[in-house]
Amino acid sequence: QPLPLFVVGGVEVLSRFEQISRHAAKLAGRLELAGQDTDSWPRLSERLAPVREEWFKELVRQDMAALDEARSAKRFTSGLPEVWTMVGERRVSLLLVEESFVAVGHVDEEGRLHLEEVPEETEPPIDIEVGLSAETDIIDTLVETALDGDAQVRFVPDGTLTGDGRVAAVVRY
Repeated sequence: QPLPLFVVGGVEVLSRFEQISRHAAKLAGRLELAGQDTDSWPRLSERLAPVREEWFKELVRQDMAALDEARSAKRFTSGLPEVWTMVGERRVSLLLVEESFVAVGHVDEEGRLHLEEVPEETEPPIDIEVGLSAETDIIDTLVETALDGDAQVRFVPDGTLTGDGRVAAVVRY
């Protein structure tokens, strides 16, 4: 996944960058500085935070639009068991997971996922009693498997995928 490109500089520098760079169309955001700005990196990072937040909101908006398009084209799946299956078959091109989604379970010999109850208020890291065969990082395993299958993976704000079981995917076919 390409990293976002943020450009920081004076008005003239930003304008020139956008004129001559072949990467101008990929610009995720810009922060204009006055000629006398001598902020430290931590201060610049702080000033850049709203620009990064806007970029992230736009990325989530685009991802949700991709999910809607996939839903219409019948290339969409949601809910952990269904997404797990599609990820295992390497059919997922985009996986979206809510930031604090927690799942506990185990995978049987045939690769099927068996979920166990997690108290609603539980947040990572999980500290609950589970059986010896239970795995407490099902989401981590899901994400790693999706990445191994060349899927894009993004974490979205909690509540974004509530109607979809907190995890959803665009499938390739």
